[in-house]
Amino acid sequence: MYYAVFYVCGRVTVVCTVCEAEIKSREYTTELTLSQKNAVICAYDEISFWHCGPNFLIHDVLVDFNDFSVSDSKLAVEHMTVDWDEQAVLYAKENCEGSSRSGLAEEMRYYGFNNAQIEKALKEVGY
Repeated sequence: MYYAVFYVCGRVTVVCTVCEAEIKSREYTTELTLSQKNAVICAYDEISFWHCGPNFLIHDVLVDFNDFSVSDSKLAVEHMTVDWDEQAVLYAKENCEGSSRSGLAEEMRYYGFNNAQIEKALKEVGY
């Protein structure tokens, strides 16, 4: 699923770019800085590519690869509407070919998934 994020008058809306359905909308009473808005947009762009856990998204993708601050990255990920279990399944589906069960599980730990997410994803792909 691909996401687009829109900010209008204290409201952030996440829209699927494939079917244009509104996925989630949230009101904000405080104005986000430009850097915070950009971190949210970047987080949604990157999650559809990486299919990783929240900590990897924060520290490796947003901070290390995209040079956002840790605080802006944490804020962005905390306010995302993402099913992390689904991200684990998507990661496993994309990376299971040619991998042993234990190898894929170790890889998934590196990408920030917890044991419950890993077990669910491995079961989903047939391990």
